[in-house]
Amino acid sequence: PVRAFPETERWCLSALKNLTRPSTVAPSRSFTAAHAIAHSGIVKHLLRYIAITSTKDRSVGADSSLVGTDSSSSSSGEKTPQPIDSSWTEDSLEAYSNDPRKWDATSPQDAALFILMNLSLCQRVTGHMRQCGVVPALLRVANYLPENYHLISVDEAQTVRFQNLKARIALSWILAAEGLYGGQAPKSLPSDPKLSSETALRLSDIEVRTLVQLLSNVLHHRMINGAPSSSAATLSLKCLLYAVRCLLANYQNRELLAALAGPKLNILLLKVIALRSTNHVSLEDIDLESAENALDSLYLLSSFGFKHVFLPRWLFAGGTSRSFISKTLIAFEKSLFGNIAPTTEHAKDQLLLRIKYLCFDELLVASPKFFLLQLPASDM
Repeated sequence: PVRAFPETERWCLSALKNLTRPSTVAPSRSFTAAHAIAHSGIVKHLLRYIAITSTKDRSVGADSSLVGTDSSSSSSGEKTPQPIDSSWTEDSLEAYSNDPRKWDATSPQDAALFILMNLSLCQRVTGHMRQCGVVPALLRVANYLPENYHLISVDEAQTVRFQNLKARIALSWILAAEGLYGGQAPKSLPSDPKLSSETALRLSDIEVRTLVQLLSNVLHHRMINGAPSSSAATLSLKCLLYAVRCLLANYQNRELLAALAGPKLNILLLKVIALRSTNHVSLEDIDLESAENALDSLYLLSSFGFKHVFLPRWLFAGGTSRSFISKTLIAFEKSLFGNIAPTTEHAKDQLLLRIKYLCFDELLVASPKFFLLQLPASDM
């Protein structure tokens, strides 16, 4: 058999998942572990766990051959994946029968995808991961949609959505992170120059809702049992806010998030800024980088606040200078004692200038208590 010791396999994958998990206390240690593990030759083995064959790829404006399909079979309508390594034997291609519907929280596939996500956070190894073929493999998982999607069980649908989002977040860390702070983001994918990185990062409607739900649960430490879902144990708040910032580098994502979940996401981002500026949380929960990513994201979404509802009306009560949002932004800057990043300072200044022109809805319910404790379901 291919897997003679499945429990040992799960134990090893769980150990690698914990070793590569980002650490807020000692980030350099987790980056060192990620660098060592990525260059150990294990990445190509992890890709075997997340390889997919039978899929119905969502149309995201890209040719079907760009997500690992064989162009010679396109005329017959069948999509046959190209093996990542031509030296594999028939037994070693067992992972190609994978179906993300079965990737529950205890599966080796779920652990392998988490490891690849953790490795994607380390900028030192993203170049090596591209060379190993991680981007097309993740793209195939992100675009996966089973046949007769509306007929599958609720747990299976939830699992598929969760794995889609995880792969999309990993892609954002690899492809969008380089261009956030003055670097040059890749314009096309190494697997095929015709596919732009912006197309690979584009969220679906379902992923938008799942992302906002995940951010809400992580921010409020909500634990959800059952199928892999948007539980607080999924990602750290720091990693998730970084993913939101990377995904918002795509214009279509900004437009879609503003239209489908703008007020909800904006409230969550503003809460992060408010908690950091008033020291209601420890630095381990919301550090400076997390708050800066939240402020940068809120600024990007404000471009659509001129035509879409941006925040509840009560946040603007008192006018431009005395409103809650203005006081929060000013308090955040003062709490940093001049250590604010130039990009974040620009975002803060632009938000203060735009406030009086943004759309605030009186009918949008959001209690001020939300900013001190948790976000009740009725407030979302």
